[in-house]
Amino acid sequence: MRPWKYDAEMLAAFKFYTWLRASLVPYIRACGRVASAEGIPILRALPIEFPTDANAYRDDEYMFGPSIMVAPLVMEEAGPVRVYLPEGTWFNLFTHERKSGKTTMAETSKGWEQMPVYVRAPVILPLRLGRNSPQPGHSYFQSAGTALYSNPAIDAFQVFPVNDAARTDFPAGVVSYENNQGAVVLQIKMDDLCMKPIHCEIMDVRQVSRVMAGEVTLTAASSWQKMMERPEQYYYERAAKTLYVHSMGR
Repeated sequence: MRPWKYDAEMLAAFKFYTWLRASLVPYIRACGRVASAEGIPILRALPIEFPTDANAYRDDEYMFGPSIMVAPLVMEEAGPVRVYLPEGTWFNLFTHERKSGKTTMAETSKGWEQMPVYVRAPVILPLRLGRNSPQPGHSYFQSAGTALYSNPAIDAFQVFPVNDAARTDFPAGVVSYENNQGAVVLQIKMDDLCMKPIHCEIMDVRQVSRVMAGEVTLTAASSWQKMMERPEQYYYERAAKTLYVHSMGR
């Protein structure tokens, strides 16, 4: 409420999470449609998603839509934070580390910028990215950007697969991913994204032999920077098991 009273660390964290929320506007809009049509709130107590899990009845975590779980930091912790993951497969939003559910973990806070935030897989998160987006070291693309609330407001997708597949339905189309023994097929069928540069960041990819976006076979680039020079290319970061795709929306 009086931001000038906070130190530089807190302001940097606030700026980062403001950008993160802005990048998630397409996801938030999809959640808002559900809230309007079905009355399910965007911020949800864990029992709304996991009603039969007795361990989910807690007040220190919440679901942000159906796919993102947050264990918020409300004060600087000297010791570890206890985080419970309900049943399923989860990915840390920041490190992309994969975790199995039905477990409680002790996580050491890495500062205000990395509170525990987990993505429930399989899911494909639509993102809106801008000129001030963090570089790939923070696992996000940097693009020319779009107006925040324009239609479309999607520049990228983050893919969190399970069993080498993921699919997400949107009001305007469908996005799907499948990896069959290294042969990757990515389908983006959204009228609003016609001939628009689209970036995809796909987690937990153990093998890549060929990448197709729709009917187009993409060319392997030697680096992320080379891939971004022109569309219809991909870059596979083997150590991080992450596949980056630069293509055109169809």
